Order: sequence, then C-alpha cells, then structure tokens
Amino acid sequence: MTTVPIPPELQAALGDTNFFFVLDAQGQLTDVSDNIQAVLGYEEHEFLVSYQRFLTPRPENERVAHFLTQALSGQPTPAFSVEVYDASGQLRWLQIQLFPKVTDAQPITEAEGFATDITPYKTLLEESSRLTQRLERAQRLAKVGLWEYDHLTEDFYCSPGLHAILEVTQSDTPLSIERFLAFVEPGDRYQVRRLFDALNQGSYPVEIAYRLRLKDGRLRHVIGETETLFDRDGRARLTTGTLQDVTDFHLTEKKISHMQSLLAETESLAQIGSWELDLATHRLHYSEGAYLIHGFEPGSRVVLEDVFAQVPENDRLKMQAEITKAIDSGEEHELTHAIVREDGKKRWLLQRGVAKYDLAGKAVRLVGTVQDITERKIAEEELYYLAHHDALTGLANRSLFTDLLSQAIAENQRNHTAFAVLFIDLDHFKEINDSLGHARGDEVLKLVGKRLEKLSRDSDTIARLGGDEFAFLVRGLHLPSGAVVVAEKILDDLRDGLVIDEETYYLSASIGISLFPEDGDTPDLLLRNADAAMYHAKDSDRNTYAFYTHDLTQQALDHVQLDTQLRQAMIHHQFEVWFQPKYDCHSGRIVGSEALVRWQHPEKGLLLPGAFIDEAEKTDLIVDLGEWILHQACQHNARWHRMGLNPGRVSVNISPKQLSKDRLKSTLLNALGTYQCEPDWIELEIIERFIMSQPRQTLWLLNEIHELGIALSIDDFGTEYSSLTYLKQMPLSTLKIDRAFVKDIPDDPNDMAIIEAMLALAEKFQLKTVGEGVETEAQLAFLQKVGADAFQGFLKSKAVPADDFEALLRAQNNKEST
Repeated sequence: MTTVPIPPELQAALGDTNFFFVLDAQGQLTDVSDNIQAVLGYEEHEFLVSYQRFLTPRPENERVAHFLTQALSGQPTPAFSVEVYDASGQLRWLQIQLFPKVTDAQPITEAEGFATDITPYKTLLEESSRLTQRLERAQRLAKVGLWEYDHLTEDFYCSPGLHAILEVTQSDTPLSIERFLAFVEPGDRYQVRRLFDALNQGSYPVEIAYRLRLKDGRLRHVIGETETLFDRDGRARLTTGTLQDVTDFHLTEKKISHMQSLLAETESLAQIGSWELDLATHRLHYSEGAYLIHGFEPGSRVVLEDVFAQVPENDRLKMQAEITKAIDSGEEHELTHAIVREDGKKRWLLQRGVAKYDLAGKAVRLVGTVQDITERKIAEEELYYLAHHDALTGLANRSLFTDLLSQAIAENQRNHTAFAVLFIDLDHFKEINDSLGHARGDEVLKLVGKRLEKLSRDSDTIARLGGDEFAFLVRGLHLPSGAVVVAEKILDDLRDGLVIDEETYYLSASIGISLFPEDGDTPDLLLRNADAAMYHAKDSDRNTYAFYTHDLTQQALDHVQLDTQLRQAMIHHQFEVWFQPKYDCHSGRIVGSEALVRWQHPEKGLLLPGAFIDEAEKTDLIVDLGEWILHQACQHNARWHRMGLNPGRVSVNISPKQLSKDRLKSTLLNALGTYQCEPDWIELEIIERFIMSQPRQTLWLLNEIHELGIALSIDDFGTEYSSLTYLKQMPLSTLKIDRAFVKDIPDDPNDMAIIEAMLALAEKFQLKTVGEGVETEAQLAFLQKVGADAFQGFLKSKAVPADDFEALLRAQNNKEST
C-alpha cells in the first residue's frame, strides 16, 4: 500500500482515535494503551491475547515485521498504513509509526508504536478516486477536456481528457498556455490568444470554436468555454475552461450539408422534388426541386388550391380521389397527371405520397415526392408509336394492324357490317432490293406506302407487315365488289411506275382478299386467309388479285410442306443434274448441252423443275440449289472434255436471285478452279425479264463474267418486254428462241415471222441461235431453213442422266471415228 500522509488538521480531528502499543523483538504485543477499546472495540487484555488476529493475513504481518526490524535497529520508521479487523470483524485502516524503545540495555529489544484510525480519510480518498475516474471516463466518452489557470501562481492544469484530445501524455508534454496555443491552427490562433488575453476582463462565460492541429498533422475541431472567478478586489483568481472535441459532429454536419447539396442537385438532375402537405391548413412545404417543377417562386407560400389550379379538370378529380384514398387507407398513393404552369408550359408529373397520423389516429399531413416525367412521357409516346408503326414507311405495323382488326371485328359484329382485308405482295421486289441495294429498295417501299395511303379513306388502315408485304383494311363494305375496286386501283397505280432519282421502276403486285365475316372472325384467320389468296394470285401469273376460298388453305399448307421437303432434299442429296443435248441444225451432231435439275422424291419419284422451282425461287434456297447445279455442271463437263468426248459448252440457268447476290462471280471462280474447268466450256443462261428490269446493274455484272471468258446466252427472248438498246450492250454469245414461238410451227405464220426477225437480229448482233422445244421434223426443217444454228428438244433427246449423256457422246465419237 502507498503511504498517505495525514494532513495536520485531520490529525487534530482524530485525537480520540489514537492508541499506543509496544512490540517485542518477536513481534508480540506486550502493551497497549487503555483507549484501544474506543478505537477498535477490543478490551485491553483481549487485544493482547489476539493481537495477531486483528491484522489482515500475510501482507500486513510482513509489512509490520519489516518496519519492526527497522525500529529495533534504532531508527524510527516512517508512517505506514495497514488494514486491520476491529472487534466486530470490520476492516479498518490504521496509520502506524514505530520508534525504538530506548533503554540502558543493549541491544534494543522493544519498539513503541503510535496508531491512528484513518478509516474515514481512506474512505473519503477512495470515493474521491472513484469520482475522479468517473469524471475522466465521462470526459473521454464526451471528448471533453478541462483546464484551470491560476492567475496568481500562473499554474496551468490540464485534465487527462484534454491530453487525450491533443493525443499527448501528461508526462511527456506538460502543458502551458503557450504550449497549448502551439496546437491551435495558425489561422485560428489570433482569436484564441485574444481569448486568453481577455480572461481578466470579466466573469461572464465565453464560448469559441476553433481548430487544433495534432502532431501527426490531423485537424481537430473543438469548442472551448471559459469562465473566470474574481476576488473581492476584482482581481482574476482562477479561470476554468472546457474543451470539447466536435470533429465528428463537424464532419457529420459537413456530410449532412454535402448530402443536402447533393440532394438538391440530384433533384434538379432527376427533375424530382419533395413536399409536405398540412391537411389542416392546406399549406404545402416544398423543396427547391418541387418549386422548380411547378414553376412557383422559390420560398413562396403555396397551398393545395394553387396546385389544383395548374391541373386539368379530369386529372384534378383523379388527384382529389387519390388524396382521399391515401388518407383513408394509409397506403402509399401514386398518380400521373399533367399541369399547365404559369409560363404556359405543359408538364407531366408523377406524384407519390403517404399519409401521416397523430397519436389519435387522425391524418394530419401527407408527405411525398413529385417528379417531372415529361421527357419520359414523350419517350413513351414515341416508343408506343415505334412499337406500333413501321419505322421505314410510318405505316401501321403488324401489331397495330392486328389490334385495329380486332376493333373492326368487334364493331362490325355489333353493327352487322362487313369489311375486307387485302394482303399485298410486290412481285419481284427482292430482285430489285438485292441488285440495287437495300437503300434503294427502302426508297421503293416508302413510295409504295405513300401511294397506298393516297388510295385509302379515313376509315381505312394501311400497314406494312414486313419486307415487301402490305395490308389494307377496307371498312364499310356492302358488296365484295368494293374490295375489287380497291384492288384494281392499287394494281393500276403500281403499273404507272415509280420514279426515284429520275429513274422509273415498274412494279406489279399480287393481292389476296379475305372478307369478314365469311372468311374468318379473328385477325389471325383473316390475315392468314388473305395471305393464302395472295399466293394464289401470285401463282396465277401475278399482277392480279384473288379472293380467298377454302381450297386455298390446303394450297398454303402444300406450299409450307413443299418448302420443308426442298430443304430436306438439299440435306439428303436427293437432287440430280441431267443434261439435254443441243444439236447442230444441219449436221445433227451434239454441240453442247443444258444442265437441268431433277428431284428424286422419296415418295413421288422423279420430279421435273416445274413441280418445285417456283417454290425454291420464293426463298434463298434457289441460290444454294443454283450453286450446286453449277458445280455439278462444271465437274461433269470438265471430265468429259478431258476424256476427249467433245461435249461442247454446258449451259446453266442462272436464277435472278443468283444475279442479285454478290457471290456469283466468286462461285464461278471456285467451281472452275475446283474442277479445272475452262471458262469457255461453260455458258450461263440469263432470263430476259430480269435483264430488262435491272439493266445497269446486270450489265456491270455480265461484263465481269464475260471477262472471265464465260459465254452468256439470253433465255425466253421476246416473251415479255425487250429493249434493243440494252440488248446490244450485253456481252451475249447466244440467243435462245423460246419454245412458245416454236410449238405452233408450221401452223402459225406469226410465230414463224417472229422467229425470222429474231434470227435476223441475232445475225446483226453476231449471236448464235438455239431453238428450244423442237418436237417435230417440220419444226426442225423450218429452223434449218431460216438459219438457226442449233436446237434442243424431244425430237432428238430429252434431258438424260449424266451417264446416259456420256453414252451419247461416246456413240457420236465412235460413229465419227469409223
């Protein structure tokens, strides 16, 4: 235990708490003063007998023994304290001092002791220590420090809490006013020094906020308060101050300020504001963002009626109903409505709010947010438009057309009236689109859409369903003939041609017509049946219209089935290339051949091109099939040439879609290289109609092919419109006379005259001629007479498999070699 000296004034107060005693060299009590009973409650004789028990165990015995040794050596001991038990068993504190008992005998054998009961002092000291610890703990938790300045002694006391704020230890850095001021941020030091200088001026409390810079450079924000006590003469005696570390509060306040600023900025960017409505006064408290949204002067007084004045009447009723609902239900309400501000601008707002209640359960206010969603509303309307209209033409799309069909069905079911659906498909548009590019194709589609709109009435609806397909809803029909009138107007209008960049494009269309209620009572059924009728029109030489009949449904299913079977045929190698010989009109020997495709159908047997080519032409399957035929023709003809069989040129029909694709030239080069086929061994047959519909693009492509050394022939010449201007520019080598002109020879003088004219034209352009479809000797004789170069037809040979054609070549070579 630490010895604590007893103040003199306390010694006097304890005059009746002292007793004397004598200890021998063995530490046994030999004598004690009479007042031991007053101090510890023991009788004298009792205390002498049980002296050892009144000390607490070992530590106190050892302390007494230690000091006893010192006293027996002749030296008085310092005062020391021990814990003892009194007669009632309670712990008491005694302060003891031992003196050597001087006698004539040597050595000293006894020591005299003086004991004072200091229990009240010890109790007071421990309570003070506890209070000090509590105060220091409170200062630490509150981040508060205390200091005192004695004006007479100039002592400057700082509490541990103040040292903790400065993060210094009391032993390492004893603080003075100057040392404390050194911690003050230079920018604040002047005002703090003035504070200390003014401590003598008055006794009123002073509060000041400033900053401290710690040794490691960190900044602390503090608030200091001081108060000075003065003596009777008005002189400052003691100044007491507190210092509170408010750094966390300052940072929090700064964060709150930042968040408020950020919130205001976010409200501005997000076009959102907050509000609170006092239900008793109808007063609205707005954030800055809410003022901005409504167009009110910031900070102005706004009541609910001011907002209602901005809201259109139909939205106002909804708004009042939502407020009532929110108050009654306690649930969050949400409402989208329009306002017209004082500046005349119309804005769309999204209001969200919830009611707040007092302890009695009465709604007292509404709180919520308001967001300007004008741009979103415009975007939604634009999105709705884009979702329901064709982006290219601006017409209704399939989705909107279907919705309008549903409405028309419901309306006409109520009124017992009829309407028609026209399904319009442009003939050969894909050829234009592929050859001229999508940009030009898009221009054509836009122009067609405008033409159709001009032909419609306000009650009608035009839609682009996709690609080159359009739909026309004709309302208010009394007779089917009304639909015919519209269809014929469409066909006539397209026949006039479309002019784009001073170039005219002639289009035709196939139109299918379904009637409500005869041909369907759902949008899907009416469209599907009109589509089936359109295909029937297309199969009927196009450029016409057709009404739906129930038989067309089966035809449409047949189309789908055939398309699937064609694709399977490509995968399973069911196609074959056959060759029809071409004969010299005069010598009768084989001078070439035409490659023709056949389909070995697993169920129907051998099928000729007429059974499937048109279906293949409707899709890109014709491109893959055409490339395969080209490869087969090159492979066989190259082999026959290397065998010395003199097969001549093999001609391959090229689909318009193959001409429209960029890969035709690369396909040719690949086929020639793969089979080591000379370009002169191949001839491409081009349909006259496609050449005339796309003359410039076709001319450019054909010249490139001609430069490869590949011969070109024109097929079906004269069956449709022809242009000698473009014909003379084409790098052609052969002109084929269509079977349509040959079949009626010698009975039709007109056909004979046409053939003579064609041969004269071919001679003028230095073209070889081939007559197709020759089946009689009379037909051959006429072609020989007028100077045709070659012919092909059943008169000599139909198309045969490759092995059979090879046998014909071998037979001819054998005959010529003998």
